[in-house]
Amino acid sequence: MNYRIKIKNIFKDIFRPIWHVKLNFTINRSCYNKFNQGELIKYKNKHNGERCFIIGNGPSLSIADLEKLKNEHTFAANSIYVLYDKTDWRTSYYFCQDSTVLRNNIEDIKKKITSTKFIKPTGYSQDIDDNAICFNVDYNNYKKRISPEFSEEITDNVKDGYTVTYSMIQFACYMGFKEIYLLGVDFNYIMKDNKIDEASYPDKRMGVKAGGNPDLEYNLLAYQVAKRHADDQGIKIFNATRGGILEVFKRADLDDVLGAKRKNDSI
Repeated sequence: MNYRIKIKNIFKDIFRPIWHVKLNFTINRSCYNKFNQGELIKYKNKHNGERCFIIGNGPSLSIADLEKLKNEHTFAANSIYVLYDKTDWRTSYYFCQDSTVLRNNIEDIKKKITSTKFIKPTGYSQDIDDNAICFNVDYNNYKKRISPEFSEEITDNVKDGYTVTYSMIQFACYMGFKEIYLLGVDFNYIMKDNKIDEASYPDKRMGVKAGGNPDLEYNLLAYQVAKRHADDQGIKIFNATRGGILEVFKRADLDDVLGAKRKNDSI
């Protein structure tokens, strides 16, 4: 029995690198073909000077707040569609880059997300959404445990911050948004049995097909990099989350932000 296991492990060691090369080739073909690159380029400065809201799936996120964002540009990710049966709000841009999340939710993503979708492909044919725009992620800094970079050209890739929120911030800057508001980014998780507990989400259904566990230490590095980049480029990032523990960005009250726009529009 031990002999068979040893032989099996030898074959794994031999063929695993070959398989990863194949997967990477497929991913690159999806991301860097002429059509997909053209689709990404369309979003360069598309929203120059405008504002947007990046939605996290933290427990502070409320349906009432999503309702208020119906006429705003919004970014959301992963299992956000679980909330669609409670609200008429729909995100402007949807993101998924966690291979586990994509694999577990691909059919729902295909059916329930009708807005623009940006997806990091897994390389497996069963995870493909023909209606999505593909983007690649550079994981090198995370693997080396050094501070992430910030991508200004998402046609090349986005830099990994071990959170899709960081990728959405990079996309928002690429699209030309000058005011970015985070909402539902609690930066806090309840762990149970070494997994994220369903209480860490605004709806427990989100925890059923969730991805891997968080790395808040690296997330913090990413948010700090995002703030420095934004400051250098004259982009303002605010945290409009109701509570939470993320203090990298200046806090903003969502009602005040939305109320100020309504007041200006009425003048």
